[in-house]
Amino acid sequence: MRPLIPPPARGDWTPLLPERARLILAWLVALVPVTFGIDYLMPGHDDQMPSLTIVESQAPMWVWGTICMAGGLLMMAGIALRWTRIVVLGSLISAAVLTTIAIGR
Repeated sequence: MRPLIPPPARGDWTPLLPERARLILAWLVALVPVTFGIDYLMPGHDDQMPSLTIVESQAPMWVWGTICMAGGLLMMAGIALRWTRIVVLGSLISAAVLTTIAIGR
C-alpha cells in the first residue's frame, strides 16, 4: 500500500558552518541548561525566597535544578553518542523548563 503523502525528498542544502564549529555550538547549547541546573542546585537560594518568581516558588529549587540538569545531560549524552532522539528529548525538556521559568519572570 502506498502512503497518501510521500516522504519529503532530500534537498541539496548543506550547513554553512564547518563541522567542528557545529559540534562546538551543539555542546554550548547543551551546556546552558546544565549551568542553570547547577545554579538551582547550589545552596543559598533559601534566603532569597522573596526574589523568586511565581513559577519558581511553586516547586523546591532542587526540582528545577534536577529538571534542567536532566535535559542538558540528555542532550550531551545524545551528542556524544550521536543519538538523535535523545538529543531531541533533552532539547524538549530543556526548552519546556527554561520557557516555563522565563514566562514566569
